[in-house]
Amino acid sequence: MSASLVSTLLLSLLTYLPSIFTDILRMYPNYDANCQKTFATLVTLFSIFTSLYTWQGYSHECFKSFNQTSNFTWNSGNGLILIVNATFLKLVVIICHLIVPTPSITRNHDEQESYEYTNAVNTLAENNAQNKEVTSETDTSDC
Repeated sequence: MSASLVSTLLLSLLTYLPSIFTDILRMYPNYDANCQKTFATLVTLFSIFTSLYTWQGYSHECFKSFNQTSNFTWNSGNGLILIVNATFLKLVVIICHLIVPTPSITRNHDEQESYEYTNAVNTLAENNAQNKEVTSETDTSDC
């Protein structure tokens, strides 16, 4: 049983890093998209479920068996208390992802076309300016 507890604990920890990175990406409007929002919500939800499964296994296989096999009273330590609090804070993260909307450009086709057109015009203008610089440099060197 402890092997499955370790594997679910590691899985929960591995899903925590993508969740943090996605949260960071969502802070920047140019990188915030519907897929980031969905991915962040699903990964955080999966992380909560793996944490809850690990708690249940720890409680059933370890914590309760300590009280049955000895005359000591076992209490939750600081580590378990912090993990419980961190898992419940993940619920706050999910609520925040659901409340915070993605930029309107991710939902509005007209805004997307306008952005792409503006970006294409700016790219062409930059390329033309670079070509003129190269042409003027080569013309003066021939003299």
